Amino acid sequence: MIEAEPDYADEIRLTFDNVGECIHRADYAIPWIEDLKARGYKVLYLSNYAEHTMKANEEALDFIQYMDGGVFSCYVGVIKPDPALFETICDKYGLVKDECVFIDDSEANTNAAAELGMKAIHFTNYDQAKKKLEEILKEL
Repeated sequence: MIEAEPDYADEIRLTFDNVGECIHRADYAIPWIEDLKARGYKVLYLSNYAEHTMKANEEALDFIQYMDGGVFSCYVGVIKPDPALFETICDKYGLVKDECVFIDDSEANTNAAAELGMKAIHFTNYDQAKKKLEEILKEL
């Protein structure tokens, strides 16, 4: 990035050095995961986090240990909303797309999941997403 925009080198370094401060785990994350797992659902992550970002604030990702697995795009070399990333997680875990619910705060990502046949929830807040998820789970 610095090579492309050398006039912004200081700002780029500052941002890169402090990117971990942008990540925070929501208080509802672990209880929500535990509730879904207790009800027999598999809970996976599909994340576009860069390896540097993950290492910059590992505490914010402490919820991952409660999950059943997942895929970080940085280890696959493709990012959401590329369908290849969705295919990767489906192949890795033997998922049937029309039995999956994908939740994401990016509408482009939820649209991509829906186009592949997954149920998709565009996350705007916890209450909205939880309500929508419960509606979908009743239908499955």
